[in-house]
Amino acid sequence: MLANLMSFFIVHLYCIFKSKIELNELVTKGNLMNYHHFTIDERESILIYRTKGLNFSQRGKIPISHTIHERPREANKRTRIGDWEADTVAGQIRKACLITLTDRYSRFLKIKKVAVKKSKLVIEAMVQMLEPLPKETITPDRGKEFTNHQDLTDQLKVEVYFPDPHAPWQRGTNENTNGLLREYFPKGSDLTFIDEHTIQLWEDKLNNRPRKCLNWKTPYEVFYGKIVHLI
Repeated sequence: MLANLMSFFIVHLYCIFKSKIELNELVTKGNLMNYHHFTIDERESILIYRTKGLNFSQRGKIPISHTIHERPREANKRTRIGDWEADTVAGQIRKACLITLTDRYSRFLKIKKVAVKKSKLVIEAMVQMLEPLPKETITPDRGKEFTNHQDLTDQLKVEVYFPDPHAPWQRGTNENTNGLLREYFPKGSDLTFIDEHTIQLWEDKLNNRPRKCLNWKTPYEVFYGKIVHLI
């Protein structure tokens, strides 16, 4: 009992002070290796941060303009196109990654590669991706690659809304789509030499895959059908 309390207390202190010691080191020392020494929320945080190769000191460091709780009702209810969820899908650490944008209404996907996961490059690519498309809101995760999100608002005239910490289900559309995208390249793959033609092929395949949630229509049909209707 005392050992369990001590384990909880140590993890809690790391959360409070945002220690620079990597979480990997924390969970591999002594009896902390056993996950049921942690609360459910702590276990979820551990899994998320270990998967992304992050540590506790990297949380909550980007400026937040709006939270998801301020997002317009239309975006939450999926009643229109143009409400985008955003994320990056990593290959090998410190190498090229993919930016993914998924429309909440249609599940339509846009993908673009950047040479390295730096905020300046990521935001510039997102501006290029979204400029010709309908856009009402953007909901990225809280990764540091979205630090310069104000540039999206300034250049695209669209507001950015951030989910709660450790709440990937609040961006479930994009998370699920990224899972489908992983069918084409496993985690740890080097994306450096993946060309634009291949990336476009992945995008086309997913956008032309019928979805049960769309009454077996494809994201392409729903997205462009809606645009034609609006015009």
